[in-house]
Amino acid sequence: MQLECSIWRACTGDDAVARASDASPPRSFRNRPVCGACLEALDADPTVDLRVEEQFRSPAA
Repeated sequence: MQLECSIWRACTGDDAVARASDASPPRSFRNRPVCGACLEALDADPTVDLRVEEQFRSPAA
């Protein structure tokens, strides 16, 4: 099952690669599907305390 990214920070249209939450108060999101580009952008943002809740497996080639 493929999920769309629900963060839209730096989306490239790819499917979600993980479920992540912002652990810093106030939490801007919790347990949301995130694509790889948004995951990198969130990880680089000093105002976000990124917690990856679940990594999705990439489909077998």
